[in-house]
Amino acid sequence: MLRKTVTAAALLLTSVALLTGCAPAQAPSAPVLTGPPVTGGTFHMALASDLPTLDPAQAGYDATSWSMVVAVFSSLVDYDEGLGVTGDLAETWTVSEDGLTYAFQLRDGLNFSDGSPLTTDDILFSFNRLLDPDTASPGSYLFSNIAGAADYMDGSADSISGITAPDKSNVVIELVEPQPYFANILAMPYARIMSEAQVKKYPEDISQHALGSGPFTVESLTPGQELVLARNPAYFIPGKPYLDKVQVDLNVSDQTRVLEFQRGDLSITDVPAAAYQELVQGKDFAPYVVQNEDATTYFLGMKNNQAPFDSAEVRQALNYAVDKDRLVQLLNGRGTVASQLTPPPLPGFDPDAKGYEHDVKKAKDLLAQAGYADGFSSEILTVNDEQSMRVVQSISADLAKVGVDVTINAVDQSTFYATVGAEDQAPMFFTYWLNYYPDAYDFFASLLLPENAGGSNMFYYSNPDVEAKIRELSSLTEGRAEAIQALDAEVTATAPFVYLYHSITQNVRQSDVSYYIHPVHLWRFADYWISGE
Repeated sequence: MLRKTVTAAALLLTSVALLTGCAPAQAPSAPVLTGPPVTGGTFHMALASDLPTLDPAQAGYDATSWSMVVAVFSSLVDYDEGLGVTGDLAETWTVSEDGLTYAFQLRDGLNFSDGSPLTTDDILFSFNRLLDPDTASPGSYLFSNIAGAADYMDGSADSISGITAPDKSNVVIELVEPQPYFANILAMPYARIMSEAQVKKYPEDISQHALGSGPFTVESLTPGQELVLARNPAYFIPGKPYLDKVQVDLNVSDQTRVLEFQRGDLSITDVPAAAYQELVQGKDFAPYVVQNEDATTYFLGMKNNQAPFDSAEVRQALNYAVDKDRLVQLLNGRGTVASQLTPPPLPGFDPDAKGYEHDVKKAKDLLAQAGYADGFSSEILTVNDEQSMRVVQSISADLAKVGVDVTINAVDQSTFYATVGAEDQAPMFFTYWLNYYPDAYDFFASLLLPENAGGSNMFYYSNPDVEAKIRELSSLTEGRAEAIQALDAEVTATAPFVYLYHSITQNVRQSDVSYYIHPVHLWRFADYWISGE
């Protein structure tokens, strides 16, 4: 299953403006959160896409579902305004010395937004539903290290032995192996707690009847048009959320989003290419630019099991052929050249990593060594949005200079997703990976382990030595950063894909909107407020 192949169009508020001749991005010149918090008001935003789902077990393909599920549902633990993990439904928790046992003590008096009690039975039910093969959750594999999960998932057990509730106030999770980032996994949308009664009442369309214990409730959902969230009066964190409502308009064009923001109708907007100079550099809006260094790595994928990309020399040659500095220029400086798989915000990122510089001669020499002195022809699959097209066109021009003639196959998102993982299709493709949780293991395991071939490992990469080191990294605690850097260097040498860049996101807010981009959840509506200035 294609778990999370995302394209430059998929994360709508992480879109990049592709205008040439503009200055590099600057840090925001106004505070992100201006206090003290103010209660009331409506936070209004618009997106270019629909909302795929509000079912936590299915939320993971796109930023829209991810952020909306986080707004409606709670989990045992969650993030603070950064990457720190804090209690959510759990008031406190402990981890055993061997790293295998997580014991969570729940807050008193937990309720769903309709006033019904949230119990340990709901927590156990939610995990069992997530890992039930009939649910077909794309995130179920992330929880396979829980004791008994494998037996439950293959049908040899009726429940997950490693998740228990000793009493009404405590939940215990046992792991098979230590997992230093397990708390981060529990903060993902997949692990949000659902009402067992509500799921049984609406088993076929629970996404249309979402009931959680998060900061907001679903006031209305008109598929393809609008989602309206309202403050949850039963929310367990005192004083939050600050907003009365969140309105999310769906399937809104770039031009309309910008015009509505300029009129003051939207609280924030992303920055489409055509509006970069006005929104980011213009005197009216530049003071309210909000910036975030994304935990993303963009790359040009290659099917490592297809000729000529089964040759390491060919893959290395294409890495030398592409001018990554030029791509960053196309992004108006809103990115950094990728010299490794691990992006800058994550622990283990090596600022001194040596990647592939732009060197046409090296590229031609390596192609000749691989038996392609005269080059070859291929195809690049991409989503047909403007941003992706400009990047791919620049890549295509670079490859032509070393004799590689590529045809650009631009398709809609649904076609891209249906095609890119196929073993015998899409020999090259433009995409990126955004972290699920802030640990480099997510990048290595998702993209490079052989069991994910055809899914998140859409490259069909297979390297026994790299595989063994990835599996060791899963439970490694001591020297983790150094191990990440060493593994990254080895992966880079094998060139599974063409490393391109790590992105930087810019949004623009209204002057009275206190807003920031969360490094994992992106939109954290519970933390925002409108001052009413």
